[in-house]
Amino acid sequence: MADSRSTSAESGAATGLISSVLIVIAALFAVATLVLAAAGDRITVATPSTTARLAIVLGYLGLYGALVAVHRRSREGAAAHSSLVAGTVGVVAVIALGTGAYWHCAGDELPVVTQVLWIGKLVTGEAAAPFGEVAGCPVTPPVSLSIARLLALGIVSLGAVKLVTSFSQPIVQRGRVRRASNLILVTGTGDDALPYAAAVARASEPGTLTALVVEHSAENTTTAHGTVVQLADQPGSPSFLPSLVRRKGATALRALHHIDPDTESNLNAFELVRAAVGRPTAGATIRATVRIEDPWAAEEWRRGALANDGWVVDAISSHEATAYELLAQIQSGDHDIVVVQGSGALALAFCAAAAQLGRELSCVRSTLPDEPAAVERLPRIVLFGPGAGTLAENHAVHQRRFANPVGELAVVEAPLTRVGVEEAVGDARNPALIFMEDAGTLPLDLAVRHPWTILVHDRGATGVSSRALVGNARTFGLALRHGEGAVVDSWERMARRGHEIYLCRYGTGTSPAARQWEELSAFYRGSNVRQVVTLVGTAPQVGLSWKAGGGAPAGAGAVTADQLARLAEAEHESWRAYYLQHGWRYGPTRDDTRRMHPSLKPWQDLSEADRRKTGDGVRDSLTMLENFGYLPHQTGEFPWVRYARQGEVTAVQLEAATSWTTSDGQVLTARAGDWMLTAPDGRRWSITEAKLRESYGPREGNRWGRTGHVEARPAFLAESLTTLEGRYVAQPGDWVVRDEDGATWAVPADHFEENYRPA
Repeated sequence: MADSRSTSAESGAATGLISSVLIVIAALFAVATLVLAAAGDRITVATPSTTARLAIVLGYLGLYGALVAVHRRSREGAAAHSSLVAGTVGVVAVIALGTGAYWHCAGDELPVVTQVLWIGKLVTGEAAAPFGEVAGCPVTPPVSLSIARLLALGIVSLGAVKLVTSFSQPIVQRGRVRRASNLILVTGTGDDALPYAAAVARASEPGTLTALVVEHSAENTTTAHGTVVQLADQPGSPSFLPSLVRRKGATALRALHHIDPDTESNLNAFELVRAAVGRPTAGATIRATVRIEDPWAAEEWRRGALANDGWVVDAISSHEATAYELLAQIQSGDHDIVVVQGSGALALAFCAAAAQLGRELSCVRSTLPDEPAAVERLPRIVLFGPGAGTLAENHAVHQRRFANPVGELAVVEAPLTRVGVEEAVGDARNPALIFMEDAGTLPLDLAVRHPWTILVHDRGATGVSSRALVGNARTFGLALRHGEGAVVDSWERMARRGHEIYLCRYGTGTSPAARQWEELSAFYRGSNVRQVVTLVGTAPQVGLSWKAGGGAPAGAGAVTADQLARLAEAEHESWRAYYLQHGWRYGPTRDDTRRMHPSLKPWQDLSEADRRKTGDGVRDSLTMLENFGYLPHQTGEFPWVRYARQGEVTAVQLEAATSWTTSDGQVLTARAGDWMLTAPDGRRWSITEAKLRESYGPREGNRWGRTGHVEARPAFLAESLTTLEGRYVAQPGDWVVRDEDGATWAVPADHFEENYRPA
């Protein structure tokens, strides 16, 4: 925050200095104009030398040019009006200088009217020449007239150029887009379209052109890395967008953003561009972001639109973006409890974002077993109000649909009263309240009584207000992009977390790739995002999918060795192409200064150590994605494979019906007379006496040894099994085992590996 304020102060000081310079130049220009206009004939009588006259002309025109140039930099947006300023100042100066030159030259003509006509001709590019012929006029034209003629010529030329440019601008801009070597296309309407496109351009690599398709073309916007080119859309023309991205060779399209508030319009535009571009070249991927406001539909489409054609898609919505911004506000305030009121789309998006953020932080913390405090934790979340139970139920269904853990959410279904909220807060040290829906005067009633952080949804607001009006109560509204930060999609979020895990494991160093995300260059940021995008985009090509369905086994443990090798090869070739494209080349040793790397060679030429390192990185990425809620599962059938049983258990017969909770929170039940078995790793399950004697052999004491054979396969995603102990939902990585009688049960991966071997 200190850096941000410092930058803002420096920017304000620079703007103030430029404005002061502008005022000084404007004053000098005005004085020079008046002097030349009033003393034009005297300067002529003095008959200055040619050098002196030239110096006067150049000095005055220099002031004029400086006035326009400084105005362009005086404030944001001034450059867009520089042509109007130049023309207006020029016309005023021409009239003033022409008046001074012609004022005493009417002769026998009608005074005033004659001078006005002559000045009018001067402005249109012509010039009367009464000097030496009309009484009162000097023999030699004044210097002021020469300057006026030059200015008038420049103004006429400027107008002609602007006229031609205005007609040719669409053609020029489209040509520029079609010639771009790296293109990002943004479509959408509304006030947030241009700021969104500018944020995308700021986060892009140098040399990338961002094209914004709008209803009416406007001036371009220059950013740190390039220009946002605005193109006028042709409503009803399905060929417009495809014409911008279609190429004879490889497409230049790198990313696509459809952010219109109308979801159907975005999906139609996406399908048009996707069909026009087709499959990217081998090893290449195209990122596409589609705005879908409903959070449930956004997640469903995000998963389902991933295919094996090289396109890596994501969904964005103002609900999700606002939810993550609210979480950022909460995390920055060191709160220990968050009370959330509401049951609609925004509240559901907040719960989903909190669950996702919790998974991410848990994944990062798992790499720091000795430093659990080094990674922030989410505060306890309490759903409050009449619709709290409905919200919790919808959230649970939403998470389980993608085999994600629901997380801990407390529910307090109570009327919206001050006392009810105070009881829900309890003795929390630093509570925060978020009112997602209308709660009347309750937020203000609480704000005047408690120093709590209170965020209140206001339909007319955009973003989160930085100013509290009553107590610590602030308003917030839906927004597609908050603050001045770059647009961050799901894949960049994962890339950031992946880089954070990398730093946790290996620490920072002198390497430019081992720095905090904010300090990374665009090249290394792009490489981190590329790694996630490549894996997500390549997985379908090796028989994996990211969406539930089809009875497919799920989890990183279900990825075969052959699939892992193919994913590793695709990752290496993508990494190699990325580095070569940015000027790197092969070298016997790594040299970041000279852009040399010893691994920049084809996959088949890599050493076994390099291949193993790449495979380990892919495996780590799969595990990270799984922790983030993205479980790869097989799209084909997994056949049953025969296994031999091995190992020992201890067995104790139950005298009464017994229920117990598994490590993943599921409740199972055994009947009286059944036997409770316990493995050396502590895992427990029950079995009938007949099954015990059929599949186990007695050993010393209460120990029994496994015998016989079974069939097994990886569990399907969230597969529901009917076991002897009740209904059980298989967890990621589980194996489903069945005996000769057809009875099935689930076994965790580590337990399966220890006690079953291929027959």
